[in-house]
Amino acid sequence: MGARATTSTDQQQAIFEAAYACLAERGYAHVSMRDIARRAGVVLSQLHYYYQSKDGLFLHVMRQVTARHLEDVRRHLAGPAGTVHDKVTAAVELFRSKLRSDPALFRLLFDFTSLALWNTRAREELVRLYSDVSDLVEQAILVSKAEGHAPPAGDRNGISPRVVARLLLTTLYGAALQAMVTPEDAEMAEVLAGAEHMVLRMVGAQD
Repeated sequence: MGARATTSTDQQQAIFEAAYACLAERGYAHVSMRDIARRAGVVLSQLHYYYQSKDGLFLHVMRQVTARHLEDVRRHLAGPAGTVHDKVTAAVELFRSKLRSDPALFRLLFDFTSLALWNTRAREELVRLYSDVSDLVEQAILVSKAEGHAPPAGDRNGISPRVVARLLLTTLYGAALQAMVTPEDAEMAEVLAGAEHMVLRMVGAQD
């Protein structure tokens, strides 16, 4: 059992950290509110007081995790002005480093995705996350093009920056899912490099 939290803020933070750890380790289907309360060092009634239900707590964790993930993407893409190549490479490198350093993030995201198939509120949160991340990547591409770092969108193949951003993210999240399921797959590094090369060709940033 974790150290007992005292204030309301301490309790909620302890509950979040315990829920994050339990869900990342065992998944939504195999974690109970009692498991989380025990790990957080609070009584079970406190979880129901703050979040009403397991779904309510899971959605709270989901919002916190997706907000942090979105901020990571924003920070990596909002660095010094650079070429489209720089921005796409930054996005790929973020996923590559997160897969190594924080696999729990992706386990939770994919658990969220599973719940979103059946839960309207979870679906809304996940749709918002993917839309926001796609918008950030699209904006980074557009800014680089506007600054003259690459040919205008569509010059080569008629594919808009928005579609390019969605294709990149589809590939990266898909590769992350494969990496979670088959962590011993030695080809995942090549898959990520291939995704980077494919998108750079689409936006005309690489021959």
